[in-house]
Amino acid sequence: MGIMQMLMGAGSTSIEATGGTKVTDGSYTYHVFLSPGSNFTVSASEGEVEYVVVAGGGGGGAGTTPGRFCGGGGAGGLLSNSSSVPAPLRGSAYPIDPTTNVSVTVGSGGGGGSGSNGTNGGNSTFGSPITATGGGGGGGTPNPSASPGSSGGSGGGGTETGGSGGTGTSGQGNDGGDGPGGSGGGGGGGAGAVGGAAGGPAKGNGGDGLATGFPGPGLGPAIPAPLRPAWESAVGPTGLFAGGGGGSYQPSAIKDSAGLGGSGGGGRGCIWYSTPTNSGTPATYKAHDGTGYTGGGGGGTVEDAPSAAGGDGIVIIRYPA
Repeated sequence: MGIMQMLMGAGSTSIEATGGTKVTDGSYTYHVFLSPGSNFTVSASEGEVEYVVVAGGGGGGAGTTPGRFCGGGGAGGLLSNSSSVPAPLRGSAYPIDPTTNVSVTVGSGGGGGSGSNGTNGGNSTFGSPITATGGGGGGGTPNPSASPGSSGGSGGGGTETGGSGGTGTSGQGNDGGDGPGGSGGGGGGGAGAVGGAAGGPAKGNGGDGLATGFPGPGLGPAIPAPLRPAWESAVGPTGLFAGGGGGSYQPSAIKDSAGLGGSGGGGRGCIWYSTPTNSGTPATYKAHDGTGYTGGGGGGTVEDAPSAAGGDGIVIIRYPA
């Protein structure tokens, strides 16, 4: 039985609820949560709601002179019962009634490394049963030895010279890409795909996010104005969240490329462009942060170029308007 059928069967035409920022788009009402410490509270009617719960993305890894190319941060774990999510990953129905009062936590993005792995993102929750795990930090190191990406919702990418990708959480995200040697860090895993290995065809790209059917353009009014255009573009009409961060990269003699961020908010890796220092790296070459409120992983960096943070997570609830 569909959501609308259940509501009509219960003798009600709509749900009345509070919490987060309330937006109506098309046939749905959405509650968008961007920060912790709030509740989703139902005051009338009963039925089911759909949810998207995304944890904070992991920060990109960083090295020090003469450091190595470092891995991208893994995306925050993603949990959803939306009908747009493939059945193996889709959560179960979430019934509500006028006694429903569910606490919501939104995880922050992890900070970029400082001669170390990036920091893992924070967990996001919708009540006690639904907890999305923060993304793993990208591998980073102050010396030539290999460093694996951290495990998390999705795993962070490994460093150059053989650092393995971190492990993703089953049902929430994917593993980070390995740094198998050469000149690149692995891409962070995304909710929809593994991170690219630095030496493979994907050259350290972050893993793509997962389409949830919660459309970015319609939900844009709930996002702070300075970030809104970038957020709407990252999420897009199909509701992509939780893309992995790209690894820093130097293909052979071509010094104008880097691992791309995964779709759904992943940040691009640092582009190696000068020697011996990147302290004056132009903004166009720096590693990019994961897009805020997507759970995207931050891009990996190299030497003393600035590190990149993961994007904050988000929790969204919807029901028929």
